[in-house]
Amino acid sequence: MTDYRRFYAKLEPEELYISEMKFDADFEKKMYLGVSLKGMCNPKATIKNASGEKNDFLYSLGISKLVVSEKAKSFLEKSEDAHYFEFFDIEFQNKKIPPFFLLNILELVDAFDWERSQYELFEELGPKGNKVIRDLIKMEIDESKTNNRKLFSLLNHEGNTIVHKDFAEEMIDYGLTGILTDPLWGHTL
Repeated sequence: MTDYRRFYAKLEPEELYISEMKFDADFEKKMYLGVSLKGMCNPKATIKNASGEKNDFLYSLGISKLVVSEKAKSFLEKSEDAHYFEFFDIEFQNKKIPPFFLLNILELVDAFDWERSQYELFEELGPKGNKVIRDLIKMEIDESKTNNRKLFSLLNHEGNTIVHKDFAEEMIDYGLTGILTDPLWGHTL
């Protein structure tokens, strides 16, 4: 059993969240590739429940990138994985709120364990001749391929942010809010 989990921003009723985020075309095209996005235009966002609770990890409807507060940014910048992180100011279009940042995680990690994971494949190969998972029952991470990273995005699993359970606990102990982790099993990617 792996010590890794899926990582999401949690959303409860009446909490502040991003209802829409816009990117320039180049940013949007590259944002899930694990490459640097420096020099591109910052994202623009619309928020809902502006007077609601503001978590350190902010839920963003329609995108699977993490949105972080200054406190979460500071924590991540001091972590061992800091050199894998880029932060982009989010320009809020409809309300004035404290700063939040879009987290870009560099260098996708090819750590999906094809041998120990349980899944069903489509019969046809994908456009690059790759296997395509139809239903993921249980995901396992090959920890020997993570380079000891505690927070990363998986290669060929767009939108899945993976966190080591100890790192998630460190964030919670630090007082960061809006953290939701799930075991690596259950639904289609």
